Amino acid sequence: MLALTGQAQAHYTPKHFKNYDARYKEYELRKDHALDVARFFRNHPKQARTKAGRFAIREHKQLLKWSNRVLHKMDDISNIHKWSYAQLTEQGKEAIANGGTYSVRYGDCSNTIKTIVKELLNRKFGPHGTYYWAYSIVNRESGFCPGAVNTTYSDPNQQAQCVAQMIPAYHTWVDYDRCKSDPAYSVQVFANLSNYGTSTGPWS
Repeated sequence: MLALTGQAQAHYTPKHFKNYDARYKEYELRKDHALDVARFFRNHPKQARTKAGRFAIREHKQLLKWSNRVLHKMDDISNIHKWSYAQLTEQGKEAIANGGTYSVRYGDCSNTIKTIVKELLNRKFGPHGTYYWAYSIVNRESGFCPGAVNTTYSDPNQQAQCVAQMIPAYHTWVDYDRCKSDPAYSVQVFANLSNYGTSTGPWS
């Protein structure tokens, strides 16, 4: 059993994890371990009443509380600049799956989705010096909403969609269902079409 002593807490502080993703997975594993211990003692009540059992239960309750606190802080949108690309991708899909897109209208999605899209734009276009251009285009076209659809035309192939309003009739290789449900994919499509902001033709 892992006792969450002062030394154990010190060992698992953020400074010991150079990779944000690895740190996140580590805390998820420790949370799962604490839950497994709790299930074990629920199924073995006699062992739970022993001195060793009571000690293990107390220590793993502390571990569960510690892990939940750290995971909650890491998921806090205010720390988005620290998120790994994988975490941005998963949190973006989760936000949409949980009803973050309210309608197909311009800008009609949650602030969480908009913040994630802005950070994705920064990650993709920032290194090329074209972030502000990409920001202004996505703000103008969709209001940072991957689920935005221009319903001016009745023909679905003519309805511009996603963060940069791609048109299905012209950009046939795009997976539009995924584009509206996965912000990272939507931004990557925009990056590919614009050559990371160096080919501005379609949005001039």
